Amino acid sequence: MDNKTMIKGIIFDFNRTLYDPDTGQLVDGATTLLKSLHGKGYLLCLISKKSVEGRKEQITSLGLDRYFIKILIIEGNKLEAHFMECLKAMALSAAEVAVVGDRINEEILLGNKIGMRTIWYKSGKFAAEAPKEAVQEPDYTITDLQNVPTCLEENAG
Repeated sequence: MDNKTMIKGIIFDFNRTLYDPDTGQLVDGATTLLKSLHGKGYLLCLISKKSVEGRKEQITSLGLDRYFIKILIIEGNKLEAHFMECLKAMALSAAEVAVVGDRINEEILLGNKIGMRTIWYKSGKFAAEAPKEAVQEPDYTITDLQNVPTCLEENAG
């Protein structure tokens, strides 16, 4: 994958990446990060499994909806088609988009398959997951959301 392409869009996972369902609170720094990225002109999409009723309303009540050009609430597992839907909404190529998620075998795997830059937020319940094959290897591994901008700017240009 060519990490030299400038990132213009970011797909975020919701549960355990921006929001901690165990505490019922946003992950530390989530709002600050989204506000900063949005302010810098990045196009943002959000993908969340419909694990609870009213997920869309929850995202709105947390004040996050204003940062995203597309919010997908999906039934079942995330699929490449969901990520492609986000690319279409952003009108960007896969090489221009990064995906940030906490699951090696979901967001990172799918992002890599499509050709996106992948940022594994290694935290919480799935932090012990390890890549089992090359396609699950993230481009970057972070333990603090505030490190996302560094991953976007590295190798740019």
